[in-house]
Amino acid sequence: MPPYPDEQLPTDTLSIQEFVDLASRTLSGGLRIPDFVNLVLAGRELRDGGQICLDMDVFKDCVSPADIDTVEVTRDFDSVIGITTTLPFQAPLSIYPVANFRDSLTKTNHLSKRILNPNWDNARRVEIHKIPNLCLSTASRRQKTLVCFPRMYKAGETHRITKEEMMLFYDSCLRPAVVAAVPTAIAHWPVSYDICLMTMWDKRQKFHFTSLDIPPDSLDDFATALRTNLEEHPIFQGCFFLHELRGSKGVTMHEPGDIGDCDRAFNLSMDIFDKDKILADVGGEWYIDVGVEIRAEDLVLQWRTSTATEELYTGLRIPFECAFIKIASHDVWDAVFFDRFFPNKVQQSKRPQRTQHYGSCYYWMRWLVLTAKVIREEDQNFIRQQLLAQFQKLQWLPWSSSDRIWDTGKAKGQYIVLPSNHKGPAPTIAFNERSGISLETVTLRPVAAQ
Repeated sequence: MPPYPDEQLPTDTLSIQEFVDLASRTLSGGLRIPDFVNLVLAGRELRDGGQICLDMDVFKDCVSPADIDTVEVTRDFDSVIGITTTLPFQAPLSIYPVANFRDSLTKTNHLSKRILNPNWDNARRVEIHKIPNLCLSTASRRQKTLVCFPRMYKAGETHRITKEEMMLFYDSCLRPAVVAAVPTAIAHWPVSYDICLMTMWDKRQKFHFTSLDIPPDSLDDFATALRTNLEEHPIFQGCFFLHELRGSKGVTMHEPGDIGDCDRAFNLSMDIFDKDKILADVGGEWYIDVGVEIRAEDLVLQWRTSTATEELYTGLRIPFECAFIKIASHDVWDAVFFDRFFPNKVQQSKRPQRTQHYGSCYYWMRWLVLTAKVIREEDQNFIRQQLLAQFQKLQWLPWSSSDRIWDTGKAKGQYIVLPSNHKGPAPTIAFNERSGISLETVTLRPVAAQ
């Protein structure tokens, strides 16, 4: 078995600039191409004492933003997602008589919604992309509205809306809603779903997904009629609208500290929506993805990914302004959390295919490489036992799940909230029971001044 992660060699640590300078000198100094490749790709350098291993510290000799007087911080609204039972637009809505399945939501947008299914006793929270849906309309090039059908959801199954269901949707719900809201437009709507499909083929036998507009002053009547029609059919009952607006980089750039600039950018990002209708919909949910950009003249920004050091998890100060705090028992810490963060190959095979956060962690990628090289399960478990001894010394960790490291939804079971007056989402933090700490000694990151 090849040595992991590297053969035992003397090491030297270089900054990025030092590494670039070394590579430039060696290439111009007539170094053989294989040796140059070993230097830049494998981090191996030949010196008088033999070969050494080069480590690169991207933060060596770096300048911190705190030490720069010319740092410029700007924000941008990257996307907007709304969940409503209305169509709160002040722009015409282009309705698709036949939905394009490619526009359906099939990948996670990291949001979930509480829904009620006929087979359940109580409502459950389900990831929205797992709820069967179809694309209803668009109001601009970067916007689309989908209709989601909670009654069609089945746990563990992927339900694609069938042709029969699409036919029922058009014939009994969509077209009658257009008749009720915009009777003068009915001449443009074929009398049945089958005929509608026929009209979308051109002379070259190419299929085109056409759309027909509903004017803004008719949208309330259209939405009411559509939902009334949908409620008459059990599989469509409890439906809701999902509005997605994808941003354009730089269009809503603004200064975070300038309230007027923030309002201008927000109004620009929401210009197709009727804000009065949004505020009137008490059950609506809206989410905005905010991007932050940091710039300093003549400098290159590097986003640090190794801030979460071991020292961070051995202290009692957690780097958040709010949190749900729970105590993890010895068994949960050692058998549940440890197996999630450091699974052997057998445990890895039982994990969900799609996960969040794990793949972004540097340690995780190295752990997967290690367990792939250490073939025997008993050897893997021997390594894990050594790690467990260190793992047990940590004070806190994210209260992880098998499919994600961080959970910012409502905490379950027994927990405390920090600060005590906090309302809304927050990360759930697990504290190690064996450390015997008092939760009163846990401190948070100070809230930034407004």
